[in-house]
Amino acid sequence: MNVTFSEVLSNARKLSIQLKRLNIANDGLRDFISRGMKIGDERYHTHLYSDTKYSALNIPVVAPKFGLEPETVNGYQILNAYFDTLFEFKPNIIAFGEDVGQIGDVNQGFAGLQAKHGTERVFDTGIREWTIMGQAMGGSMRG
Repeated sequence: MNVTFSEVLSNARKLSIQLKRLNIANDGLRDFISRGMKIGDERYHTHLYSDTKYSALNIPVVAPKFGLEPETVNGYQILNAYFDTLFEFKPNIIAFGEDVGQIGDVNQGFAGLQAKHGTERVFDTGIREWTIMGQAMGGSMRG
């Protein structure tokens, strides 16, 4: 059996609670828990970002530029235009899922794309997520 450090620490914390209820002091256990929490803090709360020159924190901010009369569009229209362009220039791209084909996705990001690009490329699936995952893996294996 492979017991993880977090499981040992979790059990030590539970034991500590029970010992407190029984008024049994155990400084060694308390020290172990304290050291374990410190180790966990060092392992999992540091180095969240890359320290290299490629760090996301080193990307310069690019201010948005707007025209004099910017057009206001809904988010689904932007997604729809993106997917339409993607389907035009990449013939190996397909999209499928619950309500993606005929309805165009519940958020309309694929609205009208099945009619434009065909039922072989934009289509509906059943509701079972694992079936969708199987279709995705099979499609990726075939390129």
